[in-house]
Amino acid sequence: AHIYYKKAQIIRGKINEIFNKIFSQYDFIIGPVSRHSAYKLTKYSQKLENHYMDDILTIPANLAGDLTV
Repeated sequence: AHIYYKKAQIIRGKINEIFNKIFSQYDFIIGPVSRHSAYKLTKYSQKLENHYMDDILTIPANLAGDLTV
């Protein structure tokens, strides 16, 4: 199991390097954090896959240790 952890840490390090390279030229990155606008309270999906996909655009920045708003 620790083999996968080590590989994941290497990939995370590479993602961090990419973000550091970008931030050496720019102060911030603007991009979407969701695939769509907010749900209506009566239409919120109960499927877990939809909840995961709603957050997928924030994952690269979180892996790099950066904040997303």
